[in-house]
Amino acid sequence: MRKIIKYKVLGILVLLAAITSCETAKQDVEPIVSTDGYPVATFTPKQTYTTVKEGDTLVYNISIDKLIDRSLTFSARIIGGNGDDHDIIVTPGVIAPYSKQTSVSVVIPQDWDIEADETMQLEIGMFSIADRYILDPSTVNPVLNLTVKNYIANVL
Repeated sequence: MRKIIKYKVLGILVLLAAITSCETAKQDVEPIVSTDGYPVATFTPKQTYTTVKEGDTLVYNISIDKLIDRSLTFSARIIGGNGDDHDIIVTPGVIAPYSKQTSVSVVIPQDWDIEADETMQLEIGMFSIADRYILDPSTVNPVLNLTVKNYIANVL
């Protein structure tokens, strides 16, 4: 009986020693992934946009500095102001694999309502969670502060 208890106690001590040695083992940290190979996007407006009127089209040219094997989809969204998603029609731009440029068009439709001037903050960039990691983190999305003038028809 003593022999069995001795082996049980010895087994428990070996098990405890193995568990504590695993917890206190030195573990090296994985190296940080370098973003040197990621493309940086450059946003260039076709013209300077501060005041636009209903019916105008805003165009942003987007280029990347490195070719990649995936497509990148850029779009626009309203992030502030008193305008909403019904005040813009966005044509997203897609950079195909192994190409470097595209353009995003934002149309501000004529709504035929008599209203005061609207303000909106419009951001151009990649908004898909699945695609955002592909660009270099130093890429900054441009934000446009726009004043939208009401469309005035020259007919009664």
